[in-house]
Amino acid sequence: MFTLYSADIVGNPGNCSYPNKTEVTDVDSLRAAVCHDYVCAEYKNNYRNGDNFLGADCLPVDCDNDHSEDPSDWILPADVAAAFPNVYFAVHYSRYNMREKNGKPARPKFHILFPITRMTDAAAYSDMKKLVNSIFPYFDTKALDAARFFFGTTTVEVELFPGSMNLTEFLENDDFDVDLPGGHHASLVIPEGSHITIKPTPSTTSKHIRYPPFCWIWVLARQVSR
Repeated sequence: MFTLYSADIVGNPGNCSYPNKTEVTDVDSLRAAVCHDYVCAEYKNNYRNGDNFLGADCLPVDCDNDHSEDPSDWILPADVAAAFPNVYFAVHYSRYNMREKNGKPARPKFHILFPITRMTDAAAYSDMKKLVNSIFPYFDTKALDAARFFFGTTTVEVELFPGSMNLTEFLENDDFDVDLPGGHHASLVIPEGSHITIKPTPSTTSKHIRYPPFCWIWVLARQVSR
């Protein structure tokens, strides 16, 4: 499925060393990786830093459900599965899952770990996170860089969602963006030079949430090539 790199400690945001490599293939190996703080990319000398990025075959996103105080609006992993049909992924429930935090009521909090075809370009990796966030705008926008770590949990709760493709294959599918802003029904504007902007049409999810008014270069390039 994918590779995770864990620390020797748990709950330390100042740590940058992640020397323990785990090939995640099932629930047991996933549990072993996320019981300590972890990253989803390989870094030079195992030192977490954007400039040290070597590659990744896992793309993580974070859902804290802080977009609404209405429980009917809160997202579950099943909603992610519906938004990315046939994509297999793993779920690691956060340490504050269903616990009160900062005075706010308890709610679902979890990390989604998408298997991807290995990437070695940190900027492209970060852009892929942004693209995923534009498809499903409930993920934490502060967790879209190439050097993000996640806290491990001493009481580990994980799930695997089955599918027939990884995230890369889904994004390469000709029809993945048909209902998205920047999809088949978007109008493109190409100003001077190679700069491309987009005027999207509104789109909604099953929860009737308007998508952000942008989509990223992978979608734009696909539209231009059609």
